[in-house]
Amino acid sequence: MRRQLAAFSLPVALFISFVAGTAGAEDIPLDILQFWQLENNAGWSWLNKGDYPRAEQRFRRAIDLIRPFQKQDQRLLARGYADLARVLYHEGRYAEAEPLASWALAVRQAHPRVNPDAIFQSLYTLALIHIAQDQFNKAEPLLRQALTIQEKAIGPVHVQTAATLDELAGVCVQQRKFADAEKFYSRAISIYSQFNREENLDLAACAERYAAMLDQLGRGFDARKSRLVAEAIRQHVQEKSEQSRNTRPRPEFRGPKRTLPAPQPRSPSTSA
Repeated sequence: MRRQLAAFSLPVALFISFVAGTAGAEDIPLDILQFWQLENNAGWSWLNKGDYPRAEQRFRRAIDLIRPFQKQDQRLLARGYADLARVLYHEGRYAEAEPLASWALAVRQAHPRVNPDAIFQSLYTLALIHIAQDQFNKAEPLLRQALTIQEKAIGPVHVQTAATLDELAGVCVQQRKFADAEKFYSRAISIYSQFNREENLDLAACAERYAAMLDQLGRGFDARKSRLVAEAIRQHVQEKSEQSRNTRPRPEFRGPKRTLPAPQPRSPSTSA
């Protein structure tokens, strides 16, 4: 589950008023903060469009703007590195992304007033970088920390918590920690089932991954049950999609144009 690498940016005026109250912010000229925010927002705009080269270019500009002013409070620079790490992750440049994500996480964890969501995003990004490199033993503790933050911040039965549980379960499977994986899969499936169960494709995908693990364990009967859940969801979604196509409004029906019959010649009238 990779959807949790979502964009986040404050409006310029609100962001600047927030930064102005942080330690060390008095060393940052207002125009620098404005240009930094514009470059950072532009980076996110390109990232969300999937244009990674342009996103990287704008994030690097934002970093260059703010780096000289981060002697006392490095949170803005940490954000820049975290954002750039996401771009590099999407580009498959994991060796470049890892030190940036690690540094950003360390800065955020050390700051007493950091937003918990910022720590979560850093943990999650770094975990994904490790997963992409098959470093599952490094990813697992990061995801566990991320899960703890989520459970406190948004609750243990939130749909985004389910996404982290799903990811963590997959990491445990890769390490053959099947008891932990089953616990996480079960929790994720239970949460997903509360949200539009008949059409929840996240539930279907999670049930399929759970079934694959059960097959590994020789639990074919349980695997088939889980797979049937996924098949029912996918079939329902497909049928609903086809039904939607068949019931789309059609152009107004007009019958075939009819040609008026040619006038018949009148019979010559007879005089009385």
